[in-house]
This record gives sequence, C-alpha cells and structure tokens, in this order.
Amino acid sequence: MTPSPLRLRALLLMLLLGLAVLAEEAWNYAASRRHEIVSIQEGMANLARSVAQETESNIAMADVALVGFAQAMQSDKAALDQAQGHLWSQLETQPLLRSLALQDAGGRLLTGLAARHGQVLPEKPVFLAPPAEIEQHLQRPGWKLQVGAPQRAPGDDGWIIPLSRRFEDADGRLAGLVVAALDLGALEERLGGFALGRQGSIALIRDDGLLLGRFPSMASALGRHFDFAALDEAGLGGPSGRTDYVSPIDGRRRVGAYHISPRYGVGVGAARELREALAAWTLRAWVRLAVVAVLLLGSLTLGLHLTRQVLRRRAAEAARLASEAHFRLLAEHASDMVARLGPDGRFRYVSPAAQRLLGAAPAALLGRAIAEVALEEDRPALALALAEAGHPGCQGQVAFRVAREDGGTAWIETTLQRVQESGEGDGYVTVSRDVTARRALEEELSALATTDGLTGLANRRHLDEALARAWQQAVERGAPLAVLLLDIDHFKLFNDQYGHPAGDAALRATAGAIRRCIRDKDDLAARYGGEEFAVILPGAEAAGAARVAERVRQAIAGLAIPHARHPLGHVTASIGIAALLPAAQLAAAADAPDDGAPAAPPGPEQLLAAADAALYEAKRQGRNRTIAA
Repeated sequence: MTPSPLRLRALLLMLLLGLAVLAEEAWNYAASRRHEIVSIQEGMANLARSVAQETESNIAMADVALVGFAQAMQSDKAALDQAQGHLWSQLETQPLLRSLALQDAGGRLLTGLAARHGQVLPEKPVFLAPPAEIEQHLQRPGWKLQVGAPQRAPGDDGWIIPLSRRFEDADGRLAGLVVAALDLGALEERLGGFALGRQGSIALIRDDGLLLGRFPSMASALGRHFDFAALDEAGLGGPSGRTDYVSPIDGRRRVGAYHISPRYGVGVGAARELREALAAWTLRAWVRLAVVAVLLLGSLTLGLHLTRQVLRRRAAEAARLASEAHFRLLAEHASDMVARLGPDGRFRYVSPAAQRLLGAAPAALLGRAIAEVALEEDRPALALALAEAGHPGCQGQVAFRVAREDGGTAWIETTLQRVQESGEGDGYVTVSRDVTARRALEEELSALATTDGLTGLANRRHLDEALARAWQQAVERGAPLAVLLLDIDHFKLFNDQYGHPAGDAALRATAGAIRRCIRDKDDLAARYGGEEFAVILPGAEAAGAARVAERVRQAIAGLAIPHARHPLGHVTASIGIAALLPAAQLAAAADAPDDGAPAAPPGPEQLLAAADAALYEAKRQGRNRTIAA
C-alpha cells in the first residue's frame, strides 16, 4: 500500500527531529569533553606551579651555599682553609645535596665533601663540573647560577643535577667554580607522590626544554631537549602553558600543563594520559547516549501511533461528510463524539458518545455553546480553534479539559471543520475524542526527561532549571534561598567492598532519606552526579537550612547501611550549606565601584559554588558533618 502524504510528512518530521536531537547531543558531547579536558589541565597547572615552587625552593637553598662560598673565595683566597667545615655544615642541613666542591678553572679539585640523605661521607668521591660546564662559565661571564644537564654521580651511584657558580681572580677572570650536586633520585621520589593515574607523568624541565628529571623515572630520556612551544596548545611557549600532545618518550597522548620559574629557569610539566583521565566522563557519556536513544525510540513509536490515529480520524471524517444519512449512521455508532454546530457555535446535533466522553446526555447539550463544556481557562483556546475553522479551507483543532458530571476531569481533543448546511447557512462539524490517557503518557514522558532513573529524584538538568527559577523568584520577592550539597562518605570504598548493585541500593536508600526530610511542595531534592545530591530550599535562611541539613545527615546515618571500610562501620554523609539573599547580592553588585573590568552579575552558580566549598570543608574536617558556607 502506498504511504499517504500525511504519513510521509510525519515520518520526515520525526526524522528531522531525531537528527536535531542527535546533532545537539553531539555538540554537547564535544563541549562537555573539552570542558573535562580543560578541567584536567587546570588541575595539572596548579600541580605544576606548586611543584615548581618547591623545586625552586630546593635550588635556592643550595644556591645560598654556593653564593657564600663564591663570595668568600673571590674576596679572600685564604677562605679555602676554612671551607671544609662550612661544606660539612651545609651538607648536613640540606639532605638533597649529594656533594659540594670547590674547583679551579682547570677543573682540579680544591676541596669538597660528599653526602647521602644529609649524612656526610668523607670517603666518597665528589662531583666536579665537566669541561662543558666550565666552558659555559667562560663564555658567559657574570652568570649567576648555572643549572647543568643531568649527570651520573661519581661511582655510577645514581643521577644528579649539577648547580654551579663562578668566582673570579683580581683581574675578573674565571678563577674556579663552586659546584653542588642535587640528588635527582630524591627529587623524582617526591614527584611520585601525586595522583596522576597509572599512565600520568611529571617532569623537571629547564627553560630551554632540557629534561632534568621525570616520574616515572626514565634514564634514557634524561638530558633530551623538548620543544615546549610546540607542545603548548596556544603555541606561545611562555613560562606557563597547557598541553595536549603525543609524548615523544612513550607515544601516549597526554593533557596537562607546565610552569617554568623565571628565577632559575627550572620548572615542572605535569600531564595525565588522556583516555585514563577521561574514563569516568566516557562512562557517563555512554549512559547519557543510551538514555537519549531510548527516549528517541519512544518518541518515534508514539509519533507513529499518533499519525495512525490522525489518519483514521481523517478517513472517518471524510466518510461522514459523504451524505447526511451516512453521517448520521456513522455518528450514532462512532466511538468518537460527533457533533454539528450552528454558526453561533451552539450544538444542533450530538452523537451518543457524548455520554461517555462528557458524562452528559446528548439531549442535555443541544442549544448550549460548545465553549460551555470546557473549563474556563481552556475556553480561549477553544474559541481560537473555532475562529480558525471559520476560514475557508481551514480546519481547527484543539485539546481542552471538561468537568464531567461524575466530578472527574477529562482531556478532549476536538477537530472542527466548517461546512455548508443547506437552508441554514454555515455551520461546523466537530469530532471529539478522549485523550486523557495519551496526555498522561506525554506528561509521564516529560517527567522522565527531568528525573534521575536510579533514585527517582530530579536529575541535574531539572536541578539547574529549578535553581534558576528559585533564584529569580527570590530576587522578585526579596526572599532568602538556600542550597545543600551532599556527598556520601567513602562511597568508592563502599562500591569496591560490596559492588555496584549494592552501591545503587545505597544511593536509592539515601535518596529516600533525603526526600523524607524536605517539604514536598516547595523544596527540591536532586541527584547532582555520582554519589552527590543537592537540595534547593526556597525561602530558607541559614539557620533553617542547617536544621534541614542536620535532619538529612541523621536520617542517612539512621539507615545504618553497613560499610566495613568506614571508620564508623556504616554509611554517612557530609553536607555543605549555602544561604543568601539574592536581591541583596544583586544590589551589592550594582553598588560596587566600577574598576573598568566587566563583572558577571551574581547568580545561582555562586550559591552552588559556596555550597560545594562548604562540602569540601566538611570532608576535610573528617566527614559525617554539616558545614555552612
């Protein structure tokens, strides 16, 4: 059978809508992935900056000793006699130093001592600057501290980073060097104390791209040069930058950042392996894709069903219009309510189906206006459809609610068609059917789009929309607004111990405890993501929000869900509280002095950020507590 034009148009429309949804999801996927990478890079940038400052501090401590010896040797050559004792004291107080030595311009040792972990070892050989280092001091007189390439320690005992300063004779010529050897192995061990995943790496770098050290340690890469301007996403090659690159060392793609201290030209690069860093995000993306696919399939099925219903209704209407007798025959036996209206919109004929649809006998409707059967708030829409059907060649269609005589309310969908009634002027034919079940299904599908499938609470999208509305209402009313952010303590350990099905059951139980502690009408509880939940408390001040938070915390603890790897032996939660007057925040922002830089107006994001900071503080203070921002 050849498909009808209406069916083809409906299929085309549903296809276009599906493609639009998929295109939006693809765009959201790309934007979310980029945001996740930027977040990882920001964390790596903070780590690189922190470690670079610590490394600079270690070099500065060694440089203090070098400066003292260089100045002493330059001003008083007899200082060599007292150097041994000073060397000893410096090595004992600086555990990262492997050796300190004074050598002349020809590279011969004047005096020196070796150490390990702050313990002086007089019998061990000391490190002397190689000829290449001496040549650099000759070519660049006036250099302060020189950080050399990684070298093997004397006796092939690990690796060191040489630090050297020159001292001069009375004529300003190079008289010798003061050389310190930093223990590279000890530095790399410190680099290994950060959470970078299995494939992450952190490296000590020089401003010319020379690799000084790396964790995981890789001796074959030490001393190699890397073009950080090429690795920098912005391509600027400045003292700091974000990176997204394929490692020339092990061929893995990593994202991260680097920071080089301008004082000594030594910095740190920190990066995580891309797939490993995005593992949790990738899982969430697949789950979201599956949900969207299910919703699209459901929408397609519903659309096809509705198309079939429309086609049937049109076929029935065409048959009824064939003749008056045929119309009457079909009308009396149709499941839909068929009616004829006069030009004034009043019933002249009503089929027996009126009893089932409206709960009223057909005779009781004769002479009444069709608008009288609709609820008052739906009458404007009915009048608009009637006016639309009055234009030649047009058809009106409207859905409205009716109050049945049994006290119930039903949704009626009515199609109105203008016809010529012989001898009586123009009129209308209407076909009405009960769509209460369909509207309920549509509302259910709408609710599913804003509900978390696991816990039954609102999902993140619903939370964001509700918080924006609550913020606007609080501004208009001058009322307070509070937000709670909740995190289940040690939840990863719980999943590791009992498995994800038990974890899901714990999340559902926690959601139920939260729901029981809030007002059903005004407050909103939502799953914020993973084991995190959020509660919006319109009209709540800080004290009231704190009471609700404490009830929630006690209710969760009262569930007594066993947790063998929790210090208390059962599941608990940490809660961050934030409350403020949005109107006061906006007024304060408006009264703030204009410093020339545009500032974003206060918004609900500030409230969430404050609650998140309070949640972090609650976890930092030991968990199982509520903290107000």
